[in-house]
Amino acid sequence: MLRRILALVYKESLQIARDRRIRTLIVSMPLTLLVIFGYGFNNEVRHLKTAVLDLDRGSHSRGLLERFRTSEYFDLVRYVQTEQELADCLDSGEVKMGIQFPPDFTRGLLRDRHSSVQLLVDGSDSNASSLSLSYARGVIQDYSVRQVMGLESEDLFIPIEVRPRVWYNPDLEQVNYMVPGIIGVLLLQLTIVVTAMAVVKEKELGTIEQLMVSPIRPAEFIIGKTLPYAFLCWVDMILILVLSYILFGVEVKGSLPLLLVLATDFLFAGLGLGLLVSTVSDTQQEAILTSIFIYLPSILLSGFIFPIESMPFPIQLITFVIPLRYFLVILRGVIVKGIGLEYLWRETSVLAFFTVLSLLLAARAFRKTMQ
Repeated sequence: MLRRILALVYKESLQIARDRRIRTLIVSMPLTLLVIFGYGFNNEVRHLKTAVLDLDRGSHSRGLLERFRTSEYFDLVRYVQTEQELADCLDSGEVKMGIQFPPDFTRGLLRDRHSSVQLLVDGSDSNASSLSLSYARGVIQDYSVRQVMGLESEDLFIPIEVRPRVWYNPDLEQVNYMVPGIIGVLLLQLTIVVTAMAVVKEKELGTIEQLMVSPIRPAEFIIGKTLPYAFLCWVDMILILVLSYILFGVEVKGSLPLLLVLATDFLFAGLGLGLLVSTVSDTQQEAILTSIFIYLPSILLSGFIFPIESMPFPIQLITFVIPLRYFLVILRGVIVKGIGLEYLWRETSVLAFFTVLSLLLAARAFRKTMQ
């Protein structure tokens, strides 16, 4: 049994080594994904281009604009004279937000201690719009409180002082959140998309008939096919961890051996699913399309991009059958929080169930193929 498995591992390793596409994919994908997501993916809104229509030109409108000007979230790039000019700036995309002061803004504050300012926001990007509105309300509220109390910024006394303490990621660096997700997405792609072509290639090359007449068992075939890809996934995961430390200073706060062991659970779950797709597919095109159909929803519903808590309840129920959801909890727990198995045993148990289920289904499908 062991000899047959090792022979299949050797054969599969040779095929991987001879395939230039797989070699390129394994080497270039970790660096490419890390650079794209690490530098390019950022939910924060800073230096938002803003236009100003000041029909008041009073002391308070200038004072509030100065608050916006000194904020890191807004760049006052245009001062317009009419509402049409302000609308044109938003239509053309030159600015993402407009601030409009009414003619009696300062007089209203001095006489009635009440006035209003209009914020016009480009809602085509809902995430950026909601964040920019939140930041703008904060600036206006801070200015309003100081005017009500009649104090300058250095003399402002607030009865209740908030002392926030952020655990695990004190500087709230986005990359500390993204790196574990990149590892999960990369391993998912390697295990499902790349492995999905393993058995299909045997069918297209005609070597599947040789396996049918050989004494190899379905379980031995599954093990021999998955081990080379599991090793490559381990190498890629270590490569991402090293690159993330070099480029972004992200360290594994928990146990690296524990992370590798728990990652094995997810790897074989994905490899079994990829082999299942490969076994039931007749061509590489069919295998690729099926794997993409599994791959994309897994990313969207795993919590990598969108918080699961904000999804509709029926969609949240679907996320329970997404293995990547549980693996991301493990990755962020070990890498960012530094916690151990005593807090991650639930996710580990669920992944173990998915591993056994996917490998059994793959072996059963291969047995039917051989018959």
